[in-house]
Amino acid sequence: MSASPASSSTSAEPTPQTQPVKKRRTPGACDHCKKKKKIRLEKMEKLLNKLLPKVDLSQELENIDDLETPPESSLLPRNDDDILEEELIGKLKRLHVDPPQGRFFGKSRHTALDIRSEYVGTSRRPRSVLDGQRAQFWSKPPWHPLQDEATPSINYSYPDEDLIVSLVSAYFEQINPFFPLFHRPSFEKSVSERLYREDTNFGGTLLLVCALGSRYSGDPRVFYDGTTSEHSAGWKWFEQVSIMRTSFIPAPSLSELQNHAVRRLKS
Repeated sequence: MSASPASSSTSAEPTPQTQPVKKRRTPGACDHCKKKKKIRLEKMEKLLNKLLPKVDLSQELENIDDLETPPESSLLPRNDDDILEEELIGKLKRLHVDPPQGRFFGKSRHTALDIRSEYVGTSRRPRSVLDGQRAQFWSKPPWHPLQDEATPSINYSYPDEDLIVSLVSAYFEQINPFFPLFHRPSFEKSVSERLYREDTNFGGTLLLVCALGSRYSGDPRVFYDGTTSEHSAGWKWFEQVSIMRTSFIPAPSLSELQNHAVRRLKS
């Protein structure tokens, strides 16, 4: 048996959404508030009559209604964002990195010894940090190495002099144009003066330069000892140079900093 049209249309209709139930006012609540306001106004009127006995309040209230309404422009809301922005700009203009007047950091510390010296009349010499030095810790013992001797001497094994000239030339022709870390005339002058025999930092730089120049050399002396593999070219000089310092007392030299950059090109 088929369903009736009325029942089918009723079932097809969407269920209406439930609306929030509004809270009902308590009967007589408004009357109670009005009564309280009326009592308060009566009390204020009695107080004004007591303070201003010669003033007719009813007449003054009528005069207030006759006053001109302020223009509409004065009733526009203020844009507080513009005011805050102006105040912020003014405060930023008053900021100085080096203010003209001395800065105040608060009162100086007044110790009991300072108060005693004021009453007794003796001047108290400010104590230096070096006054508390103990000789057994601050004086250098004879067995302690000097600052220049803190870095141990390194015995590098360099290529033959004719091979050094060839490898340095290959480096400056093939690599230095793309990574200009060195000034070629100054570098070649230091090599000709054999500065690498005296300065171990420059000696390490020279070995790294020779190791990189070995990639573009056909001399079999660049290969690692005991092999003829082209992949071993320059590694016997590269492995001698370590960028890890044994002492952090002396300041780093230019050659030492350049060694870090050259080493990255090889690795």
